[in-house]
Amino acid sequence: NGLNKLAETRKNVEQLKISMDVKRVELHKKKKECEEMLFKIDNEKRESAKEKKNIEEKEEFLTNDRKETMEMAAAAEEQLLRAMPALNEANEKVQTLDNNSMAEIKVLLKTKDKRLELIMFSLMILLNEKPKWDNVQKVATATNFVSRIHDIDKEKIDEEKVRKLEQYTQQPEMQTNLENFSRAVNTLAVFIRAIELYSKINIDVTPIKLTVKKLKSDLALKEEELIRLKQNLINALQRLEDLNLSFDNLNKEYNL
Repeated sequence: NGLNKLAETRKNVEQLKISMDVKRVELHKKKKECEEMLFKIDNEKRESAKEKKNIEEKEEFLTNDRKETMEMAAAAEEQLLRAMPALNEANEKVQTLDNNSMAEIKVLLKTKDKRLELIMFSLMILLNEKPKWDNVQKVATATNFVSRIHDIDKEKIDEEKVRKLEQYTQQPEMQTNLENFSRAVNTLAVFIRAIELYSKINIDVTPIKLTVKKLKSDLALKEEELIRLKQNLINALQRLEDLNLSFDNLNKEYNL
């Protein structure tokens, strides 16, 4: 019996030793897993902090860029607004041109007055017509003459057209009030001068407007990139949270 118990004890000790060796190997493996997980956690923390700082810097730059762009756009708009009162007034006067006004102009066309010639040639330039007297009579007597004047696109008058226009608008006869000569003709003269003033300012600010357009396009791309970076940061923080949870569970399981 004594020998049997001794043999059984020896067997149990061997089995216990084997079991402890297995557990020791397993413990070493889990410890290594924990160390690797800690490394991943530290790495995720560093990357998240770096990403957060990058986002904050980009947000600051974006805020400054947005402010500068808006200021530039406002400056260009302010310059254009200087010409708007005169242009609005001129447009209102043009709206008053009626059949009587056109009849008055048709009568005056027979006289070929110098003042009328300058005004009508100016209109021909704005209407993309040849500034020739026979062409003036043809265009001005057409039924759609007034509607064509209403449809002049002030935004599309370029430097070349303004230079052509100045050949007539800079003449002394165009610088005076023509109300006593003809109310209808004076209305056209006021309209032409207002269009010319607006066009000159618009040409000056066009490069600024183009720059603003480009800056706004760039801002939109930067904002899209910022949204993407923020989403990446959210994903990184979620990964970090998951790693921390896994690490805690591993610690609890093996009491490391």
